[in-house]
Amino acid sequence: MFSNNSFNCAKNDPDRLFLGGIDTYRSSNAGATWELVNNWYEYYDNNEIYLHADIPFIETFIDPATDEEVLLISTDGGLYTSEDYANHVTNITLEGMRNAQYYDVYTYREDPVVIYAGAQDQGYQRTASWEDEKYFFDQLISGDYGHFASTDKGENVWMLYPGFITYIKDAPGSSLMTFGDFEGSGYLWLPPLMNDPVDKEVCWWGGGKYLYKVEKVIGTLDYTSQGFDFSNGDPYAAVSAIAYSEVDSTYWYVLNSTGVFFYSTDGGDSWEKTASFDGPDSHYFYGSTIVPSRTELGTVYIAGSGYSNPPVYKSTDNGETFTAMSTGLPSTLVYDMAALPNDSLIFAATEVGPYIYVKDENKWYDLAADAAPFQVYWSVDYVDEIHTARFGTYGRGIFDFKMYYEEPPVNITEIIFNNQLMIYPNPATSNMHITLNTFLPVATIKVYDLHGNVLIQKNNVAFNKNISHNLFIGALDPGNYFIEIEDGQGNNNRLIEKFIVAN
Repeated sequence: MFSNNSFNCAKNDPDRLFLGGIDTYRSSNAGATWELVNNWYEYYDNNEIYLHADIPFIETFIDPATDEEVLLISTDGGLYTSEDYANHVTNITLEGMRNAQYYDVYTYREDPVVIYAGAQDQGYQRTASWEDEKYFFDQLISGDYGHFASTDKGENVWMLYPGFITYIKDAPGSSLMTFGDFEGSGYLWLPPLMNDPVDKEVCWWGGGKYLYKVEKVIGTLDYTSQGFDFSNGDPYAAVSAIAYSEVDSTYWYVLNSTGVFFYSTDGGDSWEKTASFDGPDSHYFYGSTIVPSRTELGTVYIAGSGYSNPPVYKSTDNGETFTAMSTGLPSTLVYDMAALPNDSLIFAATEVGPYIYVKDENKWYDLAADAAPFQVYWSVDYVDEIHTARFGTYGRGIFDFKMYYEEPPVNITEIIFNNQLMIYPNPATSNMHITLNTFLPVATIKVYDLHGNVLIQKNNVAFNKNISHNLFIGALDPGNYFIEIEDGQGNNNRLIEKFIVAN
């Protein structure tokens, strides 16, 4: 039995019993005999009518109007209903449920609407479409995936599953995958990955107490152990985080699962251990996090479990010494961090929500307020191209925190005068990108036909400078239209441009 909530009986017919483990079973004779509802692997043939594996909850409900009984079966792949005591089941969470459990989220930098996501039991996912800042994902392969890494901004991507590493060639497009089983022993369930600073077909993997170079060769992945023992003599310690400096890519860093830190200044050929420092332990199966400064060589931020010690530490001497950097942060587990290009702000995905560190104040602040869900935040990726911190949560999907420049808003008449509105592509088919060269905090977008009828209207749109805003126009018939940007600050200024919807 999967859990205490995985067993139940029908209210209208108590001889009907239901039991969930990896699979689900039903009985119509008080448990004398049992029938399998379906094998877990059948889910992948038709996820609408076959149960996913792992059944944490089964319950029955009576419709008071009809006295009919409805069975609800919760799985690691969604919630199912049945009106005939599990003889037939229907997945009711295929669309519209923002309940994805994401380990990691990575954004394609050349086109930030392309998002890669690694989910618990819902596999590797990629955006299939988007509308009104809502993203719809396709599952390209099933399983549990995390630790995305890329040398070329997401054109080609590394990720891993418990047991093998995957290299995805042309990740935004054809997504050709090459697999290679883990080697060695003693590694975490989802061990860390680091992209190679130069070679897109090489990554570095934390394989237990050793660091491995993993290289794509014809049809498979080749593993080469680098020989240095990062366990510090602890038989249970494993590599839990790997990173290199963007300022000088020969500066490498490793943190192991017991909080021991190592640093290299020759691209990992030789290593030194930080003396007399007991850093944060890692999450028990996913690891910890290292963020080298993007501007100051030798400044490094590390984070992990922070219940009996500070969760975040900082070094300004390349890892020789560390000081706590946790003012304002509760005692919690930090899964991931990401920094602005100038390090002025650092984002943290934690067990108790999203946090932001303000460097000038040396203090952390709760970023959720009342705008983000109370949930575990597992990953964060700062996408500089759209000035957005993109958080992956473990139960509520993806949430974006958008940054805005601190510059005075420019009246939209100035935009008209300088002709600084750009829409593309034009002609368009399903989506159109709108770009202004200024910050406009409140605007309304309207699309008119040639008779002046408003066909699309979006209110309270915020434009970042030179950052495109996506507008879904797939419902429009082919033809000529006008788009209007109206300044929402009460001065009645407008900008109108013509565009074409093609077949």
